[in-house]
Amino acid sequence: MYLSERDSAEKIGKLQRDLATPQVFLLTLKRSSPEEREKLLNAAVNEDGAVNLLDSTTEASSRKVTRQPIYRSATTPIVSSDDELNTANFVSVDDAGTTNSFGPSSALHNPARNDKGTPSPRQSTTIEHIKDGLIANAALQRHLEHRLTRHAKIAGEPTELALHLLNLHWAR
Repeated sequence: MYLSERDSAEKIGKLQRDLATPQVFLLTLKRSSPEEREKLLNAAVNEDGAVNLLDSTTEASSRKVTRQPIYRSATTPIVSSDDELNTANFVSVDDAGTTNSFGPSSALHNPARNDKGTPSPRQSTTIEHIKDGLIANAALQRHLEHRLTRHAKIAGEPTELALHLLNLHWAR
């Protein structure tokens, strides 16, 4: 079965959202009081035994439960998969607690930058979906660059030079 680029990106986005839902639910459970935890669990499973985590996390966020920020260590990659590059080696934290990236991870989101206070888990999830989508799109475009060899010139430059510049861009 052949999938178009858009279908692939949509499927990747859906899988990432599906993965984030139970993570948000577990974090909400962990930070809730025992009474709220019981309400969340009851809301997550209906009478038929069907699980719906999205509704229960939405209800929890509407109750405005005090949330604590999620801290990630510098050794934990923001996006991880068995077949992805481990970016933990390219993220550093200085003495002031500012995270920086270098090497092939230069396009990574900086989770320590937070000008408007701690975002809610729903906002964090949305931001992570956008970031994951951008990273997935960049990886997809990188894999499609071989098609550029069919052209004599790219943006007015010889193909060989343009591909060399793209390789330099991805290697930074």
